[in-house]
Amino acid sequence: MVVSQPGRHQPPVVSDDVENKNPGEGHHRIKAPVLADQEILYEVRSGTLIDAIRYSCGANHIINRALGQSLNE
Repeated sequence: MVVSQPGRHQPPVVSDDVENKNPGEGHHRIKAPVLADQEILYEVRSGTLIDAIRYSCGANHIINRALGQSLNE
């Protein structure tokens, strides 16, 4: 994942295991358009709920490091 410039976001990532689509990152960027009855583009990756959770944890770690934050602070 690349941390984008302020105001510019990468598309949300969704894991698809054929039966379910699980957001791995960008939950708020998926929910807001849905609540507003708007369409959204997102990146679909093959994977399970566990894959989505792992991706989410990794994405948060990368963003925190880019911002100079530590989980120990």
